[in-house]
Amino acid sequence: PALVISPLALCGTRLSSDVGGAMRSYADLSFYGTVFLYVTTFVASLFYGRCQKRASIEYKSSNSTMSDYALCLTGLPKDATNESDLRDWLQEQFTRGFDREDTTCEVYGVSIGYDYTSRCADVDGMISRLVEQVEVNNGLYTEIHTTAAAEEPSRCLADMIHEDRIRAHAWFAENGNDRLYSSGEAFVVFRHKAGKRAMLKRYCLDGGAALHHPSAPHIEVKVWDVLVEPVSA
Repeated sequence: PALVISPLALCGTRLSSDVGGAMRSYADLSFYGTVFLYVTTFVASLFYGRCQKRASIEYKSSNSTMSDYALCLTGLPKDATNESDLRDWLQEQFTRGFDREDTTCEVYGVSIGYDYTSRCADVDGMISRLVEQVEVNNGLYTEIHTTAAAEEPSRCLADMIHEDRIRAHAWFAENGNDRLYSSGEAFVVFRHKAGKRAMLKRYCLDGGAALHHPSAPHIEVKVWDVLVEPVSA
């Protein structure tokens, strides 16, 4: 019959107490080594995160991005879609307390966030046709192989895009029946970074000033800092 010997069997003249002591020593060494590695890795990760944050702050302080010039407004009236009028109103509000010749708070532009929820399918179709036109122009495939041609084989892709442009332009006509309304949000972009900082201090601190659009004076227009790149104004 076969004789099976455990690898933990005693070797030579060593006592079982010696083997048990060696195993306990190895277990203790493994435990303390694991604890040391865990603590060291945790502390190193905290230090690395702190260095990343410090590097990010230093980079941001020495490099200008679009977010350094922009604020976000919420609570605007849905029908406030005239960017020129909105810019003039904001310019009037922001320059209060400054000399007329002071351009610190000069508003460079306003970009309105439109609510096109009901037209998502139309917008997706327009984008798809534009992309296909670019790909056809780059020679990736011929127009006959486009999705637009498959859906409406009797129409030219360029004509469809031209009609899309006319239709989309009508969405932004203030007095049109098919106009788009604002989502109540907009980005305001300043010409100088100091303008943004001044308005943050005026409107975003506790107990700061409040904005009220003349067409909806009972609703407060809130001002928020922009930490990411806004859409172009």
